[in-house]
Amino acid sequence: MKKQMKFFVYMLPLILFGCSYEFPTAPEKPSLELGSANFDKFTILGGSVSSGFMDGALYNEGQNNAYAAHIGRLIEEELDTDIYSDLSVHSENGFNIDALEEFPNNPGRYKLLYSTPTEEWPVRMPTSGEELRLFTGKVDNVSNYSLPGLKISQLDDKELSGNIYFDRLTAWPAGQSLLDVALSQNPTLFILEAGISDIFNYAVDGASGDENPDPSNVLQYDLTPVTVFEESLNSAANRILSESEADLFLFTIPDPLKLPYFTQLPWYFSPSEFSKIRQLNLANIYDGLNLHIQQYNRNVENSNERRPLIVFDVDGGEKFRSKVIVDEYLPDAQTSDGVVIPKYRQMTDEDYFLYNAQMRHRESIATDAKLGTEIPVPDRYVITKGEMEIITERRNHFNNIIRDLASSDPQIHIIDFEQLIEKVYEGSESFNGVTYTLNFDYRGIISADGYNLNSKGQGLLANLLIEYFNGNFSSNLPLININSLRGNAYSSGF
Repeated sequence: MKKQMKFFVYMLPLILFGCSYEFPTAPEKPSLELGSANFDKFTILGGSVSSGFMDGALYNEGQNNAYAAHIGRLIEEELDTDIYSDLSVHSENGFNIDALEEFPNNPGRYKLLYSTPTEEWPVRMPTSGEELRLFTGKVDNVSNYSLPGLKISQLDDKELSGNIYFDRLTAWPAGQSLLDVALSQNPTLFILEAGISDIFNYAVDGASGDENPDPSNVLQYDLTPVTVFEESLNSAANRILSESEADLFLFTIPDPLKLPYFTQLPWYFSPSEFSKIRQLNLANIYDGLNLHIQQYNRNVENSNERRPLIVFDVDGGEKFRSKVIVDEYLPDAQTSDGVVIPKYRQMTDEDYFLYNAQMRHRESIATDAKLGTEIPVPDRYVITKGEMEIITERRNHFNNIIRDLASSDPQIHIIDFEQLIEKVYEGSESFNGVTYTLNFDYRGIISADGYNLNSKGQGLLANLLIEYFNGNFSSNLPLININSLRGNAYSSGF
């Protein structure tokens, strides 16, 4: 009763004298400011990263979560106009050309599969995909002209061939390069992703391509010569700056050898795997080869030219359980009797066992355990120390050329993609309390193929660009909520 009386006492003045109460309102959402950045003709030209290629395929979700698509949607909200479009594939799972060798019936994007509860590393298992559909839209009404795997010498190639993603562009004007058509849009802001495929294509294929190809005939999996890279980049940049009023943005090239495709699988057999391998009687298999190696080594004065023996020992450490590989960089060798010694050796902690071997490795352990023992691991499944040094040196050359070019003109800007990957690798890149990794885990930013960004990684790259715009062009674009983006998809087969 007392509570009711108090309520009446408080309400009586309001009833007698009247009162209008204004409820608090939510603060207005701040309007976006673009500053001095001119996004009217936002144009992108590049390779796999800029196209949104992930999980081994180009598909709808990947394209929609490309860094360029994120930024395009932000700007469209501010300008209330359509400024962003891409070469849409209209496919749920895409077409996974790298999986064709093992899965010939139209494989689609990878998902990561754990087949048993004890399996340490997931298998990249393709979904059901479909053949690439032709792009029948107007190519002169597109802002993102990026194609997966595009190399720098192909940017301004008027007779581009050999790229399946270019071949689907049925309405492409004859005699026009990708750069020609991109410049015909009169770009005001131009993002050029140049050089990543020139390193990654070679590395992902186990450095099986040519490291020093003829500059006039650089194939898809060859390592691009420094002269070709420098001439192609300078030519493209000069055209963009002279034929448009656009600010030009370039990416540095990250280190592929820090990504899970290269780092996740060990160079040695696990103790549980070795329990099967020890039954193969490997000593008998390699006794003859080791005798030839010992005979050869006795006649070699330079220790760098001596060949290592192949020794498996159940009681030894990791180096005695390491996989046997083919190493083309071993010196030629033969015995005094003229017997040619094959270029076999065991892996060390300075070599990389690539994820494209995971399926074959898993099947071998489940059956005869011969891959990496009786049967040396082929070159395309391994990056050796020598190949790593070649990749690193070439990538450093490319990044120096990119940085030198940017320092020569205030209209050229650098987005440090290399540093972003380095920070994730070191565990120092986070968003709203979540620290990201380069592993196959829920915080990983690399997709199921092991070397392309997933949606979270693309969001981080978008934020790197947004932070650059905000810091250098006085814009106030909001950051992408990375934690709301999908990471890798996992499934279990047990």
